[in-house]
Amino acid sequence: QRTAKKAYLSDRSGINVAATYHFFENKVTELRDSGSDTFMYSDLYRICETKERFYLMLAKYKGIIIIKRECTPELIAFIQELKRNK
Repeated sequence: QRTAKKAYLSDRSGINVAATYHFFENKVTELRDSGSDTFMYSDLYRICETKERFYLMLAKYKGIIIIKRECTPELIAFIQELKRNK
């Protein structure tokens, strides 16, 4: 959680930018008004989990925030499994 908080505080460029995430077997795709990115799960630095969020860390201070209340139970289970295997 400490790493995720540092990431948020150090890179505020994505604040107030809406994004949609599509999860696949081996990657997640991020869609924004300004474009899209694809991240392979194998390239994730770490996955952090709090009661309300997942942080898919791409580097020590850079990550994707996933809000659990916006996820299906299946997606939560999928991300938790990714975390266990990380």
